[in-house]
Amino acid sequence: MLLSDPVKDIRIVGKDNVEITLDSIVIAKKEGRPRVTGNQIKYFDINTSYLVPGNVDVQIGNIVFSGDVIVYGDVMDNMIIESLGNIYVAGSVFNSTLTATGSIAVMGNVIGSNLYSGYFGMLYNRLYKCSKQLMDILKEMIESTNILLNEIVKKKMQATYGQVLLLITESKYQQVWDLVKELLGVITIIQPYNEDELQQLKNYLEIFLQQTKIVEIMTAVRMENFLRVLKETFMRVALSQESQVQININQSQNSTLKSNGDIFIRKEGVIQCDLYSEGNIIFYLYNSVCRGSKLEAGDTISVMNVGGITGVGTTLKATKKIIVKKMFEGRVIIDRLSIDIFEPIEDKTFDRNSFKQLD
Repeated sequence: MLLSDPVKDIRIVGKDNVEITLDSIVIAKKEGRPRVTGNQIKYFDINTSYLVPGNVDVQIGNIVFSGDVIVYGDVMDNMIIESLGNIYVAGSVFNSTLTATGSIAVMGNVIGSNLYSGYFGMLYNRLYKCSKQLMDILKEMIESTNILLNEIVKKKMQATYGQVLLLITESKYQQVWDLVKELLGVITIIQPYNEDELQQLKNYLEIFLQQTKIVEIMTAVRMENFLRVLKETFMRVALSQESQVQININQSQNSTLKSNGDIFIRKEGVIQCDLYSEGNIIFYLYNSVCRGSKLEAGDTISVMNVGGITGVGTTLKATKKIIVKKMFEGRVIIDRLSIDIFEPIEDKTFDRNSFKQLD
């Protein structure tokens, strides 16, 4: 008899736009998409949507939004969409990067692009990444400034906190200015819905780009406050990561897709792509192809037509199971077991037991 896992209590918290009654009824206080975020603590929230009626291009600019982003056209070359929610694209995505802390759905083609959802959408989000890097550097700068100030006091010399901070920055931490510029650039293009929330951080970043203001304004207290505001921004992105996310596409070429949930390929398939899923990778169309690609899944891969008579081999790696309708050539890996396919095979299911039969 197998024993079930121990029961764990789940703490449920409603965010600003959600009310949770004493009898555990969740009430939305505004229109939007209900969502659940968080791991040990589950947060109920209502996501607002940002709508783009046409294409996302240089005229529209890159999009950073604390909610869902819905694009009714295409995402054109070299654009970035960063969403603390879901991304829906009615058209195609060309040579661009989409990061979503929720799910991603593209109805057209995905060509030469990077799609990151869930945990990976958080990890590759520039607001998250820059805030984290800047926090780490500021902690070192604060420590170095305090050490130098103590030495100055011991030698009975005089210097303000701002003067020492600037000296430390110029001598050891000049990279901080590039990070400040990058983070400020991200904040500047955030859609109006989020602008007020990040105004304090924007003020600190602007101060740091002016050396005279560093000397005149920055104190130990203000540096600690700067660090606190950065941490709040970092946590805002981290806590927006949704569970049970997906990437849904029809077809893709020369692209990278990463999801901590599932990846679903609904139509033609993928060519020369890297797909990573902590859940399942599923191809739906009977004639869909998977050529010259690397697929890795934390659970199961189900593919139709893998490889071709000639061309670059495909690698399929899964923790539990790989289901293949037809495979011309490539490598199949289950956990730490692998086998190379040189002759066409049909209707095969690979798991630990099947490797013994193929030896």
